[in-house]
Amino acid sequence: MPPVLLLGVFATQARICAMTAVMGLSSRLKTAKLMALVPAQEQRKLSTLCDELASAGVSVVLLTAPDAESLKTAKSFSGYDALVGAFGDENLAVDLKCDVVAHQRFPVEKPHEFALRGAACPSEDRLAEAIDSDDVDFLIVTGALACVAQKFAPASDASSKPWFAMTEGDDVDELIESGAKRLALFGPAVEAKQAERIWKKISAAWGPEMQRLLFTQLVQG
Repeated sequence: MPPVLLLGVFATQARICAMTAVMGLSSRLKTAKLMALVPAQEQRKLSTLCDELASAGVSVVLLTAPDAESLKTAKSFSGYDALVGAFGDENLAVDLKCDVVAHQRFPVEKPHEFALRGAACPSEDRLAEAIDSDDVDFLIVTGALACVAQKFAPASDASSKPWFAMTEGDDVDELIESGAKRLALFGPAVEAKQAERIWKKISAAWGPEMQRLLFTQLVQG
Protein backbone atom coordinates (compact mmCIF):
# COMPACT_ATOMS: atom_id res chain seq x y z
CA MET A 1 0.00 0.00 0.00
CA PRO A 2 1.38 3.49 -0.89
CA PRO A 3 2.62 5.46 2.16
CA VAL A 4 0.01 8.21 1.68
CA LEU A 5 -2.85 5.69 1.66
CA LEU A 6 -1.34 3.86 4.61
CA LEU A 7 -1.20 7.08 6.61
CA GLY A 8 -4.81 7.74 5.66
CA VAL A 9 -5.87 4.35 6.97
CA PHE A 10 -4.04 4.91 10.25
CA ALA A 11 -5.58 8.37 10.62
CA THR A 12 -9.07 7.02 9.98
CA GLN A 13 -8.62 4.20 12.51
CA ALA A 14 -7.30 6.70 15.06
CA ARG A 15 -10.36 8.91 14.63
CA ILE A 16 -12.69 5.92 14.97
CA CYS A 17 -10.91 4.69 18.11
CA ALA A 18 -10.90 8.18 19.62
CA MET A 19 -14.61 8.58 18.95
CA THR A 20 -15.66 5.16 20.30
CA ALA A 21 -13.39 5.43 23.33
CA VAL A 22 -15.50 8.24 24.76
CA MET A 23 -18.86 6.67 23.88
CA GLY A 24 -20.80 4.23 26.01
CA LEU A 25 -22.03 0.91 24.62
CA SER A 26 -25.56 2.20 24.05
CA SER A 27 -24.32 5.23 22.10
CA ARG A 28 -21.98 3.09 20.04
CA LEU A 29 -24.85 0.78 19.14
CA LYS A 30 -27.12 3.67 18.13
CA THR A 31 -24.44 5.13 15.88
CA ALA A 32 -23.63 1.78 14.23
CA LYS A 33 -24.57 1.36 10.59
CA LEU A 34 -23.68 -2.27 10.01
CA MET A 35 -23.86 -5.46 12.05
CA ALA A 36 -22.46 -8.77 10.80
CA LEU A 37 -23.99 -12.12 11.70
CA VAL A 38 -21.03 -14.46 11.24
CA PRO A 39 -21.93 -18.15 10.77
CA ALA A 40 -19.89 -21.07 12.08
CA GLN A 41 -18.21 -21.83 8.76
CA GLU A 42 -16.79 -18.29 8.58
CA GLN A 43 -15.49 -18.34 12.14
CA ARG A 44 -12.43 -20.38 11.14
CA LYS A 45 -10.87 -17.27 9.57
CA LEU A 46 -11.93 -14.72 12.18
CA SER A 47 -8.72 -12.76 12.57
CA THR A 48 -8.64 -11.99 8.84
CA LEU A 49 -12.38 -11.54 8.61
CA CYS A 50 -12.51 -9.13 11.56
CA ASP A 51 -9.86 -6.96 9.95
CA GLU A 52 -11.74 -6.94 6.65
CA LEU A 53 -15.08 -6.16 8.28
CA ALA A 54 -13.53 -3.34 10.29
CA SER A 55 -12.20 -1.77 7.12
CA ALA A 56 -15.64 -2.12 5.55
CA GLY A 57 -17.38 -0.21 8.36
CA VAL A 58 -18.96 -3.02 10.39
CA SER A 59 -19.44 -1.88 14.00
CA VAL A 60 -21.17 -4.90 15.58
CA VAL A 61 -20.21 -8.56 15.17
CA LEU A 62 -22.44 -11.36 16.40
CA LEU A 63 -21.16 -14.92 16.03
CA THR A 64 -24.00 -17.35 15.41
CA ALA A 65 -23.69 -20.64 17.32
CA PRO A 66 -20.09 -19.83 18.28
CA ASP A 67 -17.61 -21.98 20.13
CA ALA A 68 -15.60 -20.48 22.98
CA GLU A 69 -12.36 -20.20 20.99
CA SER A 70 -14.02 -18.35 18.12
CA LEU A 71 -15.67 -15.88 20.44
CA LYS A 72 -12.43 -15.32 22.36
CA THR A 73 -10.62 -14.65 19.07
CA ALA A 74 -13.19 -12.09 17.97
CA LYS A 75 -13.20 -10.37 21.36
CA SER A 76 -9.44 -10.22 21.69
CA PHE A 77 -8.57 -9.09 18.18
CA SER A 78 -6.92 -5.77 19.02
CA GLY A 79 -7.19 -4.34 15.52
CA TYR A 80 -10.97 -4.46 15.59
CA ASP A 81 -12.88 -1.83 17.50
CA ALA A 82 -16.37 -3.31 17.43
CA LEU A 83 -19.04 -4.56 19.76
CA VAL A 84 -18.60 -8.33 19.75
CA GLY A 85 -20.94 -10.96 21.06
CA ALA A 86 -22.95 -14.11 20.48
CA PHE A 87 -26.24 -14.82 18.78
CA GLY A 88 -28.11 -17.72 20.29
CA ASP A 89 -25.74 -18.69 23.12
CA GLU A 90 -26.28 -16.40 26.08
CA ASN A 91 -24.42 -18.73 28.45
CA LEU A 92 -21.20 -18.41 26.46
CA ALA A 93 -21.72 -14.65 26.18
CA VAL A 94 -22.04 -14.46 29.97
CA ASP A 95 -18.96 -16.64 30.52
CA LEU A 96 -16.86 -14.39 28.27
CA LYS A 97 -18.51 -11.15 29.42
CA CYS A 98 -19.46 -10.03 25.91
CA ASP A 99 -20.70 -6.50 25.29
CA VAL A 100 -23.66 -7.69 23.22
CA VAL A 101 -25.83 -10.79 23.05
CA ALA A 102 -28.87 -11.58 20.92
CA HIS A 103 -31.38 -14.40 20.90
CA GLN A 104 -34.62 -15.58 19.35
CA ARG A 105 -36.20 -15.36 22.79
CA PHE A 106 -36.00 -12.90 25.66
CA PRO A 107 -35.24 -12.05 28.36
CA VAL A 108 -31.71 -13.41 28.50
CA GLU A 109 -29.10 -12.84 31.18
CA LYS A 110 -26.83 -9.81 30.82
CA PRO A 111 -23.20 -10.82 30.20
CA HIS A 112 -22.12 -7.89 32.38
CA GLU A 113 -23.67 -4.83 33.99
CA PHE A 114 -23.52 -2.60 30.91
CA ALA A 115 -24.00 -5.27 28.23
CA LEU A 116 -26.72 -4.85 25.61
CA ARG A 117 -29.31 -7.50 24.78
CA GLY A 118 -30.93 -7.90 21.39
CA ALA A 119 -34.00 -9.75 20.18
CA ALA A 120 -34.55 -11.32 16.78
CA CYS A 121 -38.02 -10.34 15.56
CA PRO A 122 -39.49 -12.54 12.80
CA SER A 123 -43.08 -11.25 13.22
CA GLU A 124 -44.99 -8.04 14.00
CA ASP A 125 -46.20 -9.43 17.33
CA ARG A 126 -42.66 -10.30 18.32
CA LEU A 127 -41.47 -6.86 17.25
CA ALA A 128 -44.13 -5.08 19.29
CA GLU A 129 -43.30 -7.24 22.31
CA ALA A 130 -39.58 -6.51 22.00
CA ILE A 131 -40.10 -2.76 21.60
CA ASP A 132 -42.09 -2.69 24.84
CA SER A 133 -39.73 -4.95 26.81
CA ASP A 134 -37.30 -3.46 29.33
CA ASP A 135 -35.14 -6.55 28.77
CA VAL A 136 -34.37 -5.70 25.12
CA ASP A 137 -31.89 -3.01 24.05
CA PHE A 138 -31.85 -3.51 20.29
CA LEU A 139 -33.78 -5.35 17.60
CA ILE A 140 -32.88 -7.49 14.60
CA VAL A 141 -35.78 -7.54 12.15
CA THR A 142 -36.51 -9.27 8.89
CA GLY A 143 -36.51 -7.08 5.80
CA ALA A 144 -40.28 -7.45 5.53
CA LEU A 145 -40.67 -5.74 8.92
CA ALA A 146 -38.52 -2.68 8.16
CA CYS A 147 -41.56 -0.46 7.49
CA VAL A 148 -43.23 -1.60 10.71
CA ALA A 149 -40.06 -1.09 12.74
CA GLN A 150 -39.64 2.40 11.32
CA LYS A 151 -43.24 3.24 12.20
CA PHE A 152 -42.99 2.21 15.85
CA ALA A 153 -39.28 2.87 16.47
CA PRO A 154 -38.14 5.66 14.11
CA ALA A 155 -34.46 5.15 13.38
CA SER A 156 -33.51 8.80 13.89
CA ASP A 157 -35.31 9.11 17.24
CA ALA A 158 -32.75 8.91 20.04
CA SER A 159 -35.40 7.47 22.37
CA SER A 160 -36.17 4.56 20.02
CA LYS A 161 -34.52 1.20 20.36
CA PRO A 162 -32.04 0.79 17.50
CA TRP A 163 -33.07 -1.83 14.99
CA PHE A 164 -31.10 -3.59 12.27
CA ALA A 165 -32.81 -4.93 9.15
CA MET A 166 -31.41 -8.23 7.94
CA THR A 167 -30.02 -8.37 4.42
CA GLU A 168 -27.99 -10.65 2.19
CA GLY A 169 -27.09 -7.58 0.16
CA ASP A 170 -29.55 -7.74 -2.73
CA ASP A 171 -32.35 -5.64 -1.23
CA VAL A 172 -30.43 -2.75 0.36
CA ASP A 173 -32.12 -0.07 -1.75
CA GLU A 174 -35.58 -1.36 -0.81
CA LEU A 175 -34.68 -1.49 2.88
CA ILE A 176 -33.41 2.10 2.77
CA GLU A 177 -36.65 3.16 1.10
CA SER A 178 -38.51 1.46 3.96
CA GLY A 179 -36.63 3.62 6.46
CA ALA A 180 -33.78 1.33 7.50
CA LYS A 181 -30.66 3.15 8.70
CA ARG A 182 -28.90 0.13 10.24
CA LEU A 183 -28.44 -3.24 8.56
CA ALA A 184 -27.62 -6.74 9.82
CA LEU A 185 -25.53 -8.52 7.20
CA PHE A 186 -25.76 -12.27 6.76
CA GLY A 187 -24.94 -14.84 4.11
CA PRO A 188 -23.14 -13.38 1.06
CA ALA A 189 -23.15 -9.89 2.63
CA VAL A 190 -20.63 -11.00 5.30
CA GLU A 191 -17.76 -10.42 2.89
CA ALA A 192 -15.50 -7.38 2.79
CA LYS A 193 -16.33 -6.06 -0.68
CA GLN A 194 -20.05 -6.59 -0.20
CA ALA A 195 -19.99 -5.00 3.25
CA GLU A 196 -18.07 -1.99 1.96
CA ARG A 197 -20.56 -1.53 -0.90
CA ILE A 198 -23.47 -1.71 1.53
CA TRP A 199 -21.77 0.66 4.00
CA LYS A 200 -21.47 3.30 1.28
CA LYS A 201 -25.17 2.98 0.48
CA ILE A 202 -26.36 3.13 4.07
CA SER A 203 -24.00 6.02 4.83
CA ALA A 204 -25.47 7.99 1.95
CA ALA A 205 -28.91 7.41 3.50
CA TRP A 206 -27.85 9.00 6.80
CA GLY A 207 -29.36 12.42 6.27
CA PRO A 208 -29.49 15.42 8.66
CA GLU A 209 -31.69 13.62 11.22
CA MET A 210 -29.25 10.73 11.61
CA GLN A 211 -26.31 13.13 11.69
CA ARG A 212 -28.01 14.96 14.57
CA LEU A 213 -28.47 11.63 16.33
CA LEU A 214 -24.75 10.91 15.86
CA PHE A 215 -23.83 14.31 17.27
CA THR A 216 -26.18 13.84 20.23
CA GLN A 217 -24.65 10.46 21.08
CA LEU A 218 -21.13 11.87 20.84
CA VAL A 219 -22.06 14.67 23.24
CA GLN A 220 -23.79 12.32 25.67
CA GLY A 221 -20.97 9.77 25.48
